[in-house]
Order: sequence, then structure tokens, then C-alpha cells
Amino acid sequence: MSDIELAWDRPVHSGPAATQHILRVRLSPHADERGAPGLPLRLAIALDSSSSMEGEKLEQARQACHAMLGLVRPGDRFSLAAFGSELRQLVAAASMAPGGESSLLAALQGLRAEGVTRTDLALDWLGSSLPAEPGILRVGVLIT
Repeated sequence: MSDIELAWDRPVHSGPAATQHILRVRLSPHADERGAPGLPLRLAIALDSSSSMEGEKLEQARQACHAMLGLVRPGDRFSLAAFGSELRQLVAAASMAPGGESSLLAALQGLRAEGVTRTDLALDWLGSSLPAEPGILRVGVLIT
């Protein structure tokens, strides 16, 4: 199975001004009691590339996406899509093969912030990208 740890980057602010907070998520696959690797993972990441993500926000989202893909083990599969006004699938049910990281990084770096935020498209895609499979751990992540 896997452990999941959630932590906010700062305490909640209760004043009248709007604040921005970052939720850090740590997903750690672990071995079972016999030392065998945990369940195979199906990871789907929907990355917000709308115009509201311009600049540092998009760069931080790219870094978060790259860090999540660093958890993919042999036998695991991941899918990646960018969404704004439209959804664009970048990777479909792939494994992290040797040398595959460079093409993935190129796809992430090629993203440009444009359009409006259509979270509904991202959520629909996450649902369709992670069909039920016995003995498989499914994780959908929305980065926005």
C-alpha cells in the first residue's frame, strides 16, 4: 500500500485579507510485511495551465508534477494532462522507462499558461483515467 502525508506551508490566517496557502502532499509507497513492493500504482496528474498560473505558479506546479513522477516504480503507470480552457493529455498510462524522463520534462517545460480554469475537464479526465482494477492502487492528483 502507500502512506499519505498532508501538510500546509503555513498556519491558517483568520484576518480579512485573502491569503494563499500550499498543501504539500507526500505519497510514499511501502513494502508489505514480507518486504515485497506494495500494490502497483496508477497515478493520474492533471496540471492547471490556465492563465491564472502564469509565472512562478506554473513553475512550482511543474516541480510538484516532476516530484510526484519521481515516485513511479517499475510496474507502476502514470498519466499526465494539462488543463485550461481545454484538456490536453500529455502522457497516457506510461511507465517511467529509462530515458523517458527527458521527453516528459520537455512536455512540462513546453506548457504555456493560457485560457480559463476548467477544473471540470480535469476532474472528468481523472475519473476516466483511473478505471477500477483489482489489486491496483489508484491515485488522482489535481495540481492548481
